Amino acid sequence: MWQLIIKAKKNGKEYEFEGKKINAYVTELLYQLSSVLPILKQPAFKIKKISGLPEVARRMVEAVKEVNEERLTPMAAVAGAIAEVVVKEFDDGKFDFIFANNGGDIALINRVDLPFSIKIGDINKNCVLPYFLKVKDKGERGIATSGFGGRSFTLGIADMVTVCANKASVADAASTYIGNNTFIESDKIIRKKAKEIDPLTDIPDELVVVKKYKLSEKEIIKALEKGAEAANKLLSLNVIDGCLILIENRLYFESVGNLTMEVKNGDKGGKGEKDCDDN
Repeated sequence: MWQLIIKAKKNGKEYEFEGKKINAYVTELLYQLSSVLPILKQPAFKIKKISGLPEVARRMVEAVKEVNEERLTPMAAVAGAIAEVVVKEFDDGKFDFIFANNGGDIALINRVDLPFSIKIGDINKNCVLPYFLKVKDKGERGIATSGFGGRSFTLGIADMVTVCANKASVADAASTYIGNNTFIESDKIIRKKAKEIDPLTDIPDELVVVKKYKLSEKEIIKALEKGAEAANKLLSLNVIDGCLILIENRLYFESVGNLTMEVKNGDKGGKGEKDCDDN
């Protein structure tokens, strides 16, 4: 079930979108994707021609090819790509700021010279972490989060991988790729073939993590180092701008450009939000 939210500001004031138009457009996007689903469930390197695909599908393929076309299918970028094309469809070029949040994968355009902050949530605990990302650039951005306990399968053990990139589709694919790379061999990690859980999955023969028990400090650090290595590779190639990885009580963060991680100064989460450090 897609939960997409779109918000914008124009001349400093909140802009109201017509919900029916947004829902109709997203429904059309999902229909377009369903018509080419067999193509999108292949590893991206097998897809040679994309000119005949719907725009949202082309963005998915392009994003995955930029990140890792050998192992990922375009479905790794689906949520981010949908957010991207929704922003493109409803942006009139005059908004100060517009964003679409598709279940935590965010596409945005910032036209004002003001920094903005992105809260970070723990997927498994359903709470807001005591730090946030601050972005100081104007232009198009994408932020995506993946990890164990999220809505998609993962090959790794990271509780959360949040990635910032120039496009939401790329951030989505990259968060999946980096999360997958956090796997380590341990008898505390239980895996199954994806097709045993979902016969219709795009990664039927991949071993996905279904359960994990408390890891040792050494195991956590090893997994974090593997994820950091994958993130640093994408950072060095300018595919992504920043990455945050959380595994139990350990955190990795690295960025390039005007992206920083900051700690909340005693502020509590917003309305309806639970702080992870609350007892």
